[in-house]
Amino acid sequence: MRLFLTVLLCTFITMPTMAQNNFAQKRVLNELNRIKPLQNPRFEKIEDFRARRMLDSANKVAGEVEDALVSKNGNITSLLVSFDRLRLNNEVYLNYQELDIGSVSTGYRLGFKSEEVTELYPSLLANIETAGQGDVLSLESMLGRQVVTRKGTRLGKVSDVLLNESATRIVGLYLNITHKTLRNEGIAIPFGAANFTQRNTRNVVMLEQGFADEVISFIRNR
Repeated sequence: MRLFLTVLLCTFITMPTMAQNNFAQKRVLNELNRIKPLQNPRFEKIEDFRARRMLDSANKVAGEVEDALVSKNGNITSLLVSFDRLRLNNEVYLNYQELDIGSVSTGYRLGFKSEEVTELYPSLLANIETAGQGDVLSLESMLGRQVVTRKGTRLGKVSDVLLNESATRIVGLYLNITHKTLRNEGIAIPFGAANFTQRNTRNVVMLEQGFADEVISFIRNR
């Protein structure tokens, strides 16, 4: 009996309390929104991402970046690229690690010359059907998604995506909240707080109720 009480007490002591969770959530929201997120130079927005180009290993522009596939932890796993400069007609997915892709100020750079990309193109095109399978999300598909609570309450929509400065990982989502007396209030939330799922056959972003309440409270009190 004494051993059981000791284990129970230790478990209770080490479990985070609701107050601790609320404090952590508020701290993250404060950090993301300390500077207006869409003006924060630490973040690259979706319009910045769309302006990125794909360079070959000689820093020659080979194509345009159209979209990205992102893992659940926010890391970019593949880039959807149009090699229009190489006169290759169809878009292809490029695996970020396998093709030795790196981030540069104007876009991304491949570890291959343009001639080598042309040689690889048929195999890249053959793999396009399987590139989007698995536990990944399209960056562009996140935009415009309705944001709801687990109970189904509508909060607003995703209006932008915030990436880190090198555009290799999603840091957060920028939401426009319209709820009760709140009208089109912008706020950034951490990417890890968003659950991408379906509700009534629609793709949505679902927030846990406690976090949703903290977001609403944060907006009202800032």
